[in-house]
Order: sequence, then C-alpha cells, then structure tokens
Amino acid sequence: MESTISITIDHREKPSHVPSLLEAEGADISFSTLEAGDYLVNNEVLIERKTAVDFVQSILSGRLFKQCSKLRKTRFVCLIIIEGKVMDERQNTSAEAIQGALLSVMARWQIPIYFATDKHETISAIIRVGKQNFKGHDLHLPKQTGTRKSYGSQVFFLQGLSSVGPQLAKRLLDHFGSITSITNATAKELQAVEGIGKQKAIMLFDFFRRGSL
Repeated sequence: MESTISITIDHREKPSHVPSLLEAEGADISFSTLEAGDYLVNNEVLIERKTAVDFVQSILSGRLFKQCSKLRKTRFVCLIIIEGKVMDERQNTSAEAIQGALLSVMARWQIPIYFATDKHETISAIIRVGKQNFKGHDLHLPKQTGTRKSYGSQVFFLQGLSSVGPQLAKRLLDHFGSITSITNATAKELQAVEGIGKQKAIMLFDFFRRGSL
C-alpha cells in the first residue's frame, strides 16, 4: 500500500485551484505561510510554481533572483515548475534575456526547472515527486553566498539584453544596485552610466516599459 503524499501549501496558492486538485488526487494537504516556495512535498522537496507570464514578470522585477536565493537557503531539495510556453508570453522581452534567466536558474543557482503545459501537468509532476523517496540520497547541493550569487545572476540576465554586454551589465548593476532600480530608471538616469548614450538609454527605457506591460 502506497503511503499518503503530504503537501504543505502556501495559502496564496488557493486561488489557483491546484491545491484542491491535489487533494482530489489523494494528497494530504495543509496550508501555511511558506518563507520560500509554494509546495513542500513530504517535507523534502520545495517547489516554486510559476505561470509563464509570472516567470517573465519576475525576471523584470528582479523577484526571480530573490526567490532563488530563498529556495537555496533552505534545507530542502528545490524545484521550479513553469506552466505554459515562456517564449509565447515574453511580450517585448528579448529571447536572449529569457534564455539567460533560465540558464541562470539552472546553472548558477543549480535549481532544476520542469516545464509543464498546464496546471494539470503540474499536479501530475507534484504527485510523481511525492511518490519518490529522497531520504538517504545526497541531493542537497552546497550552499553559496546569497549576495554574491544574486549579483552574478542579475549580471547574467542583463547581459542578455539587446546591446548590453557583460561589462555594461556590471556597470548598470553597480550604479543602480538592482534590476528593479534599473527598470524603473528614466532615460536620463540611464545615461549616467558609462557606455550608455542618449539613443541606447531611450531604447532600454522603452524596452523596460513595454516589457512590464
């Protein structure tokens, strides 16, 4: 007889209806306010669930890297599930920026990503995770310092933007301190960074405003 899958779910996931569907699959669910992630499966695997739209928005706001930092600071095996096709939902965000963010999560933060077509596939994936036994396996990757790692990941994202290479990405981040501050900057403020003239400042300003719609 299979043991019951226990899932602690962040209460903010209730409107998605994923919790009720997991319960219908036989999972023993409970709600809490999780400091990181959305679903804690069998007290072993911590899952962050994102729709494709939310993933893109979290890149532009800088929220993605903060969430990765929180996930990696826990003692759990971590996983991100993305529902939908990110490239179809990127609006005016460049493909290079999306690819850079995805690679950053998987390579730099060492958090695997599972791509689900919809919430039903997400439910199936969570149930399958719950049926696996992670006890006794060395799956907890070594921790890395959050501040430095976050800086590197944000540079990795920025250099994927059109006309922004590694050096300019570092200067932007050193000047403004975060992706959020960069995306909120005016064209004139962007020109204060060495290597950004009027035309490039306007292009970046327009890019961030269109991408955040």
